[in-house]
Amino acid sequence: MSTSSLVAGISGLKTSQVALNVIGDNLANLNTSGFKSSRVNFANELSQTMRSALAPSGGLGGRNPIQVGTGTKVSSIDKIFLRATCHQLVAHLTLQYRVMVFSCFQMVLKITSQG
Repeated sequence: MSTSSLVAGISGLKTSQVALNVIGDNLANLNTSGFKSSRVNFANELSQTMRSALAPSGGLGGRNPIQVGTGTKVSSIDKIFLRATCHQLVAHLTLQYRVMVFSCFQMVLKITSQG
């Protein structure tokens, strides 16, 4: 396993931690009057080109580049200016958040059942 793989994995964990913190804040303050929930937007970090692209020549198609990403980052944390119930808040969460929260709950259940 190369170092770049570890860096990409660590950046993914860090951005997931930020997303879980925002979700936790949203849930903890859901019934607070005037609270506006937030949403995390992700972006790709830089990518490293392993093989460059080639243009088509001689009646043959070209060659696509090969790029390896270096992870993810939080591009922004946006406020959602809606008056919403808890059910509506969950409906606004993207599939990515739902999967992340579900997998975290599964990990917690595994840890507590082993303990």
